[in-house]
Amino acid sequence: MNFSQQKHILLVDDEAIILNVLKHHVKRFIPPNVEVVTAMSGEEAIAIVKDILDSNGLICCVISDYLMHPMRGSDLLIELESIIPRTKKIMLTGQADLQAVADVLTKIHLFRYIAKPWEPQDLELTVNEALKMFDYEIELHIRNKELENIQASLEEKVALRTQELQRKNSELEQGLQYARYIQECFLPDTSEAWNYLKNLYIFNSPAASISGDFAWYRMVNNQILFALGDSTGHGLAGALITVLATDILSEKTVHHREAEPLKHIVAATISDLQGRLRTDAVYSELSLGIDLVLVRIDLESKDMEWASLNGNILLVGQDDKVEVLSKAKGFFHIPNYENNIQTGITNIAEKKVVMCSDGLYDQLNGTTGKRLKLSGLIHCIEEGKVFSNGVCLVDKCFDVWKHGTDQTDDAMWISFEV
Repeated sequence: MNFSQQKHILLVDDEAIILNVLKHHVKRFIPPNVEVVTAMSGEEAIAIVKDILDSNGLICCVISDYLMHPMRGSDLLIELESIIPRTKKIMLTGQADLQAVADVLTKIHLFRYIAKPWEPQDLELTVNEALKMFDYEIELHIRNKELENIQASLEEKVALRTQELQRKNSELEQGLQYARYIQECFLPDTSEAWNYLKNLYIFNSPAASISGDFAWYRMVNNQILFALGDSTGHGLAGALITVLATDILSEKTVHHREAEPLKHIVAATISDLQGRLRTDAVYSELSLGIDLVLVRIDLESKDMEWASLNGNILLVGQDDKVEVLSKAKGFFHIPNYENNIQTGITNIAEKKVVMCSDGLYDQLNGTTGKRLKLSGLIHCIEEGKVFSNGVCLVDKCFDVWKHGTDQTDDAMWISFEV
């Protein structure tokens, strides 16, 4: 259906004189592109309508007298409603036929009725209005069809793009899973630490498939070296940094001397890490960052030396009271980082040591949308929600706090006793 089709007005009356007069009046004011056709009975009118439709024409308007034989105008218009529903239908009636108009209105959408004898001006206004309304509805129908076609085309494109994205996401996820496997192969094995540290618990929850947080362990001369790192990168970039950082830590401690300050090891690790990446134009000293906590535990004296570059170290007493040795200060990058490495020595007998990345307490709550914060994490510990009967429940607390919300950052936790 389009505007290039031939348009018609159908006039129906079983009296030839009235039909000719009506045709004469209508042809005086209708547009030249609209053809007037006439019929002297309902049956003839229906046949004409079907012929016009078969020739791909349009019937814009039908004007029919009510009182005709054998088919009344009301019956004709009711039947035409099922054949040409968009056509504007006008019925000519005498005063005595108003009940017929009411009956027609209950069965079809009658555009207008005109009393006989009609006023030429009223007839002109009514027919022109019917033609304009018909054109408007046809244009609306065409535009809707165009929109439906556009929508169908867009839906098809979206479906194809969605399938392509799903395929690529599947390939990416498989690649990330394999990357995590490779990362785990390169990261040092911490399982031996269970033989020396009581109630050791390591919770590693990446925000994506692979993590920018890492745990590192080494046993030297009855002393345990344990580290937790948090790279500023996430995903694959963060994972690459974890592999480099742990490899450098292993190099720096392969000939570990008991008297060597941990601060020097942390500083040297950061320096070497930056030196290795600085040759790549994508990365620079300004963009590279890693938070690092390193502890050295004497199993005999139970003294713990610690060094922290923007990392979290907590001590938890038997009464679950928390002492903060070092805490992270958000994104950290200062060129002279050597002067910002905190250090200390403390005895950890009958105490729990906690090291964690800031991703653990930066997590948004699923109900309030607020971050847990370090103070909130400490509150959970002191309320007895994290440690219970020698068991660490930090993973349960983390899931309860998330409450179904997407994880915002890599999260890692290491806790133990001696």
